[in-house]
Amino acid sequence: MLTMETRNFLQEEWNAVVVQFEDLNFMQLWEYGEAKRITQGWQVFRHLFRVHGKIVGAAQALVKTLPFTRRGLVWINRAPLAKLYGAPYSDLLQEMSFTLKRYWVDERRMYLRIVPTLPDSPSSLQLMEECGLQIIPKSQWISARVDLTKDVDDLREQLSQNWRRGLKKAEESGLSYEVGSSENFVQRINEEYQIFLQRKRFKTNFTPHFIRTLQNLLPLERKMYIIRGYKDKQSQGSILFGCYGHTAEFLAETLNEEGRQSNAGRLLFWNALLGLKQRGFLLLDLGGVHPKETPEGILRFKSGFRGTAYQLVGTFEAAHGTLARLTKNIVAHFA
Repeated sequence: MLTMETRNFLQEEWNAVVVQFEDLNFMQLWEYGEAKRITQGWQVFRHLFRVHGKIVGAAQALVKTLPFTRRGLVWINRAPLAKLYGAPYSDLLQEMSFTLKRYWVDERRMYLRIVPTLPDSPSSLQLMEECGLQIIPKSQWISARVDLTKDVDDLREQLSQNWRRGLKKAEESGLSYEVGSSENFVQRINEEYQIFLQRKRFKTNFTPHFIRTLQNLLPLERKMYIIRGYKDKQSQGSILFGCYGHTAEFLAETLNEEGRQSNAGRLLFWNALLGLKQRGFLLLDLGGVHPKETPEGILRFKSGFRGTAYQLVGTFEAAHGTLARLTKNIVAHFA
């Protein structure tokens, strides 16, 4: 029989649990939830699932409520984690999703949005709909992963011809780079990132304040991997990667116009790949390669890695009662 435990977890305790799961992702780390709480006012609830006393799943939920009410949005992104290494998990994930829907929607009358880690398929869709959850159209997460266990020569050969040409040009142009994680290093990156966001007029919850807070919370061995490029001592911009389990994931970049002209992005991304491989990571997630949602230039850049594509089934929702539906319209954009 499946049981669910909901309580406060210490940092080391929670991360020791989630690292067991093959479907672990950045949004399910304790530090990610804590940074969302500190910088954006989310409440964090952590659920642990057991069968006969054995841990079989976990889910970190972010919650925002309407003023003067107990109703609001529950956002569970890429969870519940259920894929223990080498074990079947789809039926178990369905049972956990149903338990979460009952806990948040049926009992607490909240509006729930949940992104399961199931692959996109008719059987996955049916599995979630049987829980009383409805798919949000065109909400599939699409990305690709690069296998870092391959030899360096094979990884370079895997790049598209155009990507290799640009990388070679960058390597011959006198560009240099440095990797860092210190407070001063992050501060310099954040200053560039703020300029980048203003120039692009791009709104994101992945703000400089969030980055600084998150980096301070992360333990030394899992600090964000940040690489910064230079030419003639002038910064060309930076690229940030999150680290969890055996995977590193592209999170953000701050390339300026000089960096784009000099192909600094290729030099930085390639050398970050090599650095992450050297540190023992097995996979590099390109952090979103959606043919329609990803901006054309970024899509072209990421596609040059020729990684292995994957697609999740999508975002599901459930609401109970009039107030929950009103909550959906008011707070869904916070996700």
